[in-house]
Amino acid sequence: MSYARHRKRKIRKSINFSVEEWAQIREAYCTFNRHHRYRNITEYIRDIVIHARVIQIQTLVNTDEYYRMFHGIGTNINQIAHKVNADNTVTVEQLQAVQAQLGELKTMFNEWATMWRNAQGN
Repeated sequence: MSYARHRKRKIRKSINFSVEEWAQIREAYCTFNRHHRYRNITEYIRDIVIHARVIQIQTLVNTDEYYRMFHGIGTNINQIAHKVNADNTVTVEQLQAVQAQLGELKTMFNEWATMWRNAQGN
């Protein structure tokens, strides 16, 4: 008990880290301690453990599905733009195709924004 007798913090616990985990902790410590808020890494770890908040992130939609749709529309618009640049002309059909694709993007974005607002309670 000689350790605890003259110490403010009387309980000592040991914790093990993998090499990769320790590297991540050291990197975070060096990044967040630029202004020397912490005297040492022990102080940093204690602060993080005591004051940390656990946040659970729950997606509102299938983001993979939206990514595929956005990516597909973007690819289509890009192909039309390349063709227009190569030919140095644009047809009414090409403009209508771009407008239709942009309309789809706007609709999907509005759906996503509505779901987000509803989830936030606004």
